[in-house]
Amino acid sequence: MDDIGTHAIECYNLSKHYGRGKGKLQVLQNLEMKVPKGKIYGLLGPSGCGKTTLLRCCLGQLSKDQGLVLTLGRPPLTRGHGIPGSRVGYMPQDLALYGEFTIKEMLIYFATLHKMSRKDANARVDFLLDLLNLPFRNRMVAYLSGGQKRRVSFAVALVQSPELLILDEPTVGVDPLLRQKIWDYLLQFAQTGKTTIILTTHYIEEARNADVVGLMRNGKLLAEEDPQVLIRTYNFPTLEEVFLKLCMADIEGDDDEDDIPTSVRAASISEVNERTRLISESSSHVTQYTNQVYDDVPAIASAPPNGDANQHANDDVYEEISQRRANGGVARSMSTMTTKTETPDYHYEMPPLKCTDIFPSLLNMWALLIKDLLKLIRNPGLTLFQFLLPVVEVSLFFLAIGGPPRNLAVAVVNNDAYAAFNLSDIYLNQIDDSMISQKPVDTYEEAFADIRQSGKYWGIIEIPANYSHYLIQRVVQGNAVDNVTLYGSTIRVTMDATNQQIAVSIQTALLAAYESFVDVVLTSLGVNPAVAQIPIAFQEPIYGEVDAPFTNFMAAGVILTVIFFHAVALTSMTFVVERKEGLLDRIWVAG
Repeated sequence: MDDIGTHAIECYNLSKHYGRGKGKLQVLQNLEMKVPKGKIYGLLGPSGCGKTTLLRCCLGQLSKDQGLVLTLGRPPLTRGHGIPGSRVGYMPQDLALYGEFTIKEMLIYFATLHKMSRKDANARVDFLLDLLNLPFRNRMVAYLSGGQKRRVSFAVALVQSPELLILDEPTVGVDPLLRQKIWDYLLQFAQTGKTTIILTTHYIEEARNADVVGLMRNGKLLAEEDPQVLIRTYNFPTLEEVFLKLCMADIEGDDDEDDIPTSVRAASISEVNERTRLISESSSHVTQYTNQVYDDVPAIASAPPNGDANQHANDDVYEEISQRRANGGVARSMSTMTTKTETPDYHYEMPPLKCTDIFPSLLNMWALLIKDLLKLIRNPGLTLFQFLLPVVEVSLFFLAIGGPPRNLAVAVVNNDAYAAFNLSDIYLNQIDDSMISQKPVDTYEEAFADIRQSGKYWGIIEIPANYSHYLIQRVVQGNAVDNVTLYGSTIRVTMDATNQQIAVSIQTALLAAYESFVDVVLTSLGVNPAVAQIPIAFQEPIYGEVDAPFTNFMAAGVILTVIFFHAVALTSMTFVVERKEGLLDRIWVAG
């Protein structure tokens, strides 16, 4: 294949499927296609036949199962190739426009993604506004009519003057008048010969304006030829009837060479280009045509196209091409277009690695930043929601957690009856009443039953009998104290630890109360209270507070968590919305 890599798009033995196992769906089946440069190529077929999948494989959006795809001479996603990137313009089936933008902002945004200078971008915007007869440049996209939005979407695909223009169902859902206008624009661009246009459609008849049409069904091309040649070959008045004939032949598996003419089975684009050139020069150069016909040049219809102008000259051209094909050409039948063949080897020089191949472009980041700012400015309700939602979430958290625990009911079983110097009462008086609400109970068993049955108390403070006497003996006897004295001088606390935060708070309050109790007793006896304190002194902390509340401890983590998940949710929502509207694909194709 000497001409490999010379077309706008080339597909060899291309296959693609979705799913696996019993749910596996074969979308493309050993497909081969060639799109000549500078032509309008119409990819026709019913919805679901694989047109969009084929284009996405050509742009590198989908990975292929097998085969070779060349877009502008190299496989897509090749480093430094610009596919996806500025070399291709893409208009998805959806409008894929930001309603919050003006027409000018929409075009400038994509021009920035394509790394165009401000001067060039403004000049290009002025040109497209005039060419496509768009409304006032500062009009919001959301306020445009359906036809105007289609033209703006078309302008976005043209803003960087791409070499390859791909239009996915550009006329779906539009009125006939707008459909004709879109084709007028396409024909006008094609006249320059610099831009290759590929469009998909299921409106068969509108593709008669294309230079080449590919008729597609069930993931394979049934024919690839000039639409006028197809019509003349089958002697049908419409291209739709030709397509129906090919579909019926494909269903029946009819490969009869006599039933399906050679010209229809042909899939070579090179002869289409050659025939077009010869027809234009037929009046003076037909007899001088001596170029060799390649082996893979297929047959075309021996009948000339419709029309009376240059009829005999065109007859001579068709006859001469057919004669040279008969002498040495080998036609490619329709069956070979879907039969698995050996994928050709294609080698190309890989450019050196650059920083822009690894790190994101600053212009792209700037464009995305401006886009987000404009969306925030133009959507005050969404902006208010984005900023107020974290505030509401944090406020609700602190409201649920609350401040330090208050009025916690704790049962007190005081069996100390030492009247001379009742130390138990002094201790109980040191407990913080704002946090712990002491509830006197006669027996430990009663308090325990109340907790088990109804959760009436958060804990039980049990002071043994003769506690004051045993505590004094414990201090006086020193090393000679016995176990009975130790047991009698110990206050026992039983907690309901179902809520750890409350349990820890009660424990901390009771320990602080005992330290205060020791300080009061020793001071009354004329003893330095520091003697009885633990010989560890905590100084002022470097950061934070000594008795910081629990909410302060949780604040940083909660705020970071809310911000993180809020950002993830908004990002996910943006991806979902832009993907649904087709914007994600369009931005991805822009590089």
